[in-house]
Amino acid sequence: MAREKICHQLYIEDPICGGVLFGELIYTEWVWFKNGDEKINSRYEGEIKNGVPNGKGTLFFPDGEKQEVEFKNGQF
Repeated sequence: MAREKICHQLYIEDPICGGVLFGELIYTEWVWFKNGDEKINSRYEGEIKNGVPNGKGTLFFPDGEKQEVEFKNGQF
């Protein structure tokens, strides 16, 4: 079943969508992509802006741990 994106716009050029991204922490920065493998990549479900986490969401780690997080421009 495909996940539906839920968006609300604060400004016309600035949509914030709810969705899913996969990420990897490389050194001290997160790198984000649309497709990933939950066995090796972390999964983020929450607010997304400009293709990166921006706002509140949940981060699911490959080891089964999960954490409520708040991102700004893809970093927390």
